[in-house]
Amino acid sequence: LTFDAILLGCRFDLIQDDYLYVVGCDQGRGGDVWLLSRPLEPVEGWFSPSSSWSEPDILSIKSESPQRISYLSSSADGNGDINVLWAQSPVSDANISSTTIEFVRWNDKGWANPETIFFSLSGVPVDLLVTADSKERLLFSWVDDSNGDLLYSWANLEKANLASEWED
Repeated sequence: LTFDAILLGCRFDLIQDDYLYVVGCDQGRGGDVWLLSRPLEPVEGWFSPSSSWSEPDILSIKSESPQRISYLSSSADGNGDINVLWAQSPVSDANISSTTIEFVRWNDKGWANPETIFFSLSGVPVDLLVTADSKERLLFSWVDDSNGDLLYSWANLEKANLASEWED
């Protein structure tokens, strides 16, 4: 009605006669109070399918222990592939040296298996940034949070999934 985004807060939900009623205040710019309602049945109709977005894909299911993904960066390359890098560490391990940087690529065949490209890092990598250049290389930089060093490496696109191909 207002053409503004609504941040619905201070919410109160009520179910009455097979209807769900939600009253809430807009904690955003508008500050309005809103009432929404909908029938509870059929459940299948609660969330309409989106024609704009694909279904989510799982990029990484690794190891027996839970993993913490702390930072992520992605870039498209000249081939139209999507390259994704992220920092990952075991949730239960306080040892920073177990932090790794993972890599995965998507192309017209789907997602490849994730690969560890950097391991035994001295600190947690933050502010990851990856980009592909015109020479078919993947350029990657990050900040070591333990000492503030800015680190940089690169690899040829076709072999970026191999740890041995990344420059020191």
